[in-house]
Amino acid sequence: MECFGLPRAALKAAFGLGLCYSIEDNCKHLEYRRKMATSRERFSLALERLRPSDWEHLETLASTFLAAEFGTLRTMASPGGDGGRDAVLFTPDGEPETVFQYSVTPQWANKIRATIKRLSQTAVQTRTLIYVTNQVIGAQADGLRRDLRKTNIHLDIRDASFFLERADEDVARSNAAAALARRFVDPLLQDRNILSDHGVLVGREANTALLFIEMQQQDEAAGKGLTRSCFEALTKAALRDTSSELRMPRSEVYKHVQASLPQHAPETLARFVDAALHRLKRKAISLWPGIPGISEDEFHINHLELERQKDAAARLLTMHNAFERDVTDIISSSASVEVVDMPSLMKSVHKILQIYFLRRGEEFAATVALNVDPPLHEDDLKKIAHQHFPVKAIRGRDGQTFGLHVVSTLLATPSEGTRGYLRLLSDSYTLMSFLSATPDVESATRKLFSSGTIWLDTGVILPILAETVSVDEQPFTNLFRQARQCGIRLHVTWGVVEEIERHLNRCRAYSWSNRWEGDVPYVYARYVFAGGKQEFFRSWLEKFVGAMNPIQDLGEFLSDEFGFLVGDDFDISGVSDEIREGLSDYWRDIHEGRRNKPGQEYNIHIDQLTRHDVENCLIVISERRKDRKTLSKLGNKSWWLTLDRAASRMSRTLRADLSSAIGHPLVLSLDFLMRYIAFGPNREKSSREEWSNTRIFAQPLMEVVPPELVKVAIGVRESSAGLSERLVNRRLRDALDVERAKIGPLHDAGLEGVTEALVGSY
Repeated sequence: MECFGLPRAALKAAFGLGLCYSIEDNCKHLEYRRKMATSRERFSLALERLRPSDWEHLETLASTFLAAEFGTLRTMASPGGDGGRDAVLFTPDGEPETVFQYSVTPQWANKIRATIKRLSQTAVQTRTLIYVTNQVIGAQADGLRRDLRKTNIHLDIRDASFFLERADEDVARSNAAAALARRFVDPLLQDRNILSDHGVLVGREANTALLFIEMQQQDEAAGKGLTRSCFEALTKAALRDTSSELRMPRSEVYKHVQASLPQHAPETLARFVDAALHRLKRKAISLWPGIPGISEDEFHINHLELERQKDAAARLLTMHNAFERDVTDIISSSASVEVVDMPSLMKSVHKILQIYFLRRGEEFAATVALNVDPPLHEDDLKKIAHQHFPVKAIRGRDGQTFGLHVVSTLLATPSEGTRGYLRLLSDSYTLMSFLSATPDVESATRKLFSSGTIWLDTGVILPILAETVSVDEQPFTNLFRQARQCGIRLHVTWGVVEEIERHLNRCRAYSWSNRWEGDVPYVYARYVFAGGKQEFFRSWLEKFVGAMNPIQDLGEFLSDEFGFLVGDDFDISGVSDEIREGLSDYWRDIHEGRRNKPGQEYNIHIDQLTRHDVENCLIVISERRKDRKTLSKLGNKSWWLTLDRAASRMSRTLRADLSSAIGHPLVLSLDFLMRYIAFGPNREKSSREEWSNTRIFAQPLMEVVPPELVKVAIGVRESSAGLSERLVNRRLRDALDVERAKIGPLHDAGLEGVTEALVGSY
């Protein structure tokens, strides 16, 4: 044990045994006090829930927090106040110049102005107004401060941040914060309908288990064993209603966990539950030993763990509230929409996302635990949204289309709290899916490859280039940075570099052209959507390519900026001619079908595109054959990452003998790569903080963009100057959706249809 940073042995030598234990006891007491402090999220939630009728609670809190700073504070508060003064600083002459106003109203600006007006009549000597509130104000009051200075009144605002930043500075403030949390948050957390009923799993116990996994995931270290973490959460869920007076026998704990995972044998689960109970003793639960042959061991949640659970539930509820605020903002800013049933709409958006994450989690878990092919699914977010969105909840726009708009906008532009909540939902549903497939999650994930090598296709690199316009939203860049941190090598062939250079050249041609036939090239469209100026586009391209040797320039940029390994130093001579010819025929048919029109002359670019795709396939096949020890599909260290839907169909479309000769599928999906980083054998190497900023890839990433939409994007950007990038992107998405409805349906390529969106790159 360490105390004050020193091992106990050193303390014994320095102070003697008796004093050492005295110091150790004090350390334990200090640690206990630290653990008992109310979390920032729990205190913040309590402040947020104050209503006008709760002014007395704000008065008590404010008086405690201000007392240490203002020794002569005198409270005067009552329901009607005292001439606009809820408190003053005592002065001998009875004419204080500093007065305090406590208020919980969201209309804080109007309240301050009304208070100043009243003070001008009842306390003309006032020079400083300290406005204390539970609201979040910050820099929004700068203009009001300037106006009041002109009247010789100094305005000092103590908003929610004032309380949150000082809650742990002394015992009095800490106790006041804890008292407020107990009064306004704890009863809320005890309401099972608030948190436990939000899942879409079958059975109440399963959804409660999901909740406890969500709460545990908030604090778990990335390197902690997944099996250990999951069964500790399931055990805590089973003991959730216990106390020293209401203990649960070991056999009852087994039954509760069994109810969450009924597909597994009781004796199998009992082994994992026993291990979790042993680990949690003293740390989170208390054991009441039974008498062998007469009574069972009994357990209950201890007080410290109960407080931790309250804090975790408060954090989860805070993120959920941020989620609902985001949904409300998206709906309220959408054009021509009248909401008829907001509760139903809110519930459906939540359900759509949960079903989506559950399906993705089930696919990943089945791949790992049951050794089926890695999922290369069609993006079914649209299908889920159409199935579960309440079309009668709105008027003015098509219900199903609007439901998809709300969900995809939420995924694309989440607030910080919502982003964490979405990641938590995704991770928790994946873990529950793992537990449904196998109770030993850790053992299952060991099947995954480690230190793998991935060859990147054109479609996954173009978004990275487009993301250099803005540093606010860089999901692809963050994803590949995380992959490299997990030990994955990312390769790019010179053929792919050539395709990218040709696409950028087409973008340059579009920026020069006054008359353009066809759709807007992808990178140019994303440049404009992200706020890039049309007149600066050609100079922006110079960061990637120069005039003399553009392909070499681009290769060096990808290597220097993103750590990609660019080159063709691979031996593919060992692959049979039969496989080569089969792959060439397949990819030639794909590209001819996309680019050749009746009566069109021979297109040389079809040969180049075919050669590049076949080359990537042959490299992966050849590299896999070098490692004959790799037998399972998930142990394969070489993969091709492409968004081309034809690549996912390849193993099913080729002749059976060719598919058998090639072996396991060659293609990895973005969704699978994200979950590999989060749950794979090297997950401890990834940064959870940075990972939380990686967007969920559920919405369409690429689409064919007509010139009309580029004009709309420019107009939205010009009219939204000064707003945050997140809000601008929301306005942009709504305007584009409305415009799409006017000009007719467009081809949304999504994740797997990206190649169709890049037709004409050559």
